[in-house]
Amino acid sequence: MAKTVFTQAYEGLSDIEELKIRLERSKEAEYLHLAGVTDAGKALTVNGIGQDYKTKVVITAEEQRAKDLYEELSFFDENALYFPGKDLLFFQSDIRGNAITIPRVRTLQGILQGGPVTVVTTISAVMNRLPEPSVLEQGFHELKVGDRVDLVDLRKLLSADGYEPVQEVSEQGEYAVRGGIVDIFP
Repeated sequence: MAKTVFTQAYEGLSDIEELKIRLERSKEAEYLHLAGVTDAGKALTVNGIGQDYKTKVVITAEEQRAKDLYEELSFFDENALYFPGKDLLFFQSDIRGNAITIPRVRTLQGILQGGPVTVVTTISAVMNRLPEPSVLEQGFHELKVGDRVDLVDLRKLLSADGYEPVQEVSEQGEYAVRGGIVDIFP
């Protein structure tokens, strides 16, 4: 990751260097509990001490804190991903559509692709069981503009993956078929 003015400001600060050393020495438990950091400084601190790590996971106690931290961290880290917990009332009845499913799938896909990621989530979200990575990988399908696919098979695939058929695509998780043209909002 390229160094920015923000990360350069952290270089040489004794507290940050101490945190980096503690992370490097942490062989048995690869986590670090930070307390006393102001809200405004949390994202900058995570970004500053995590530069040398490909995968970072930040766990908060509450959903709103996770959302806020994700928004702030996204300013510094283009690889930040938000993994919401499953609000069972909304998740089971699908009142909010794919508002929970889409960021969860996007985060899992980011992790499985093996690139650098910073996942921001909650305790309740990490306590939920997930399928094995091999099962998740089978659910991801890559389509490119111009690909030729069987329309019936594509509709089945999109519906099985949770996409909603609509007349006109306007939100994530929807698809529309107009003759031989398929619009998908991933």
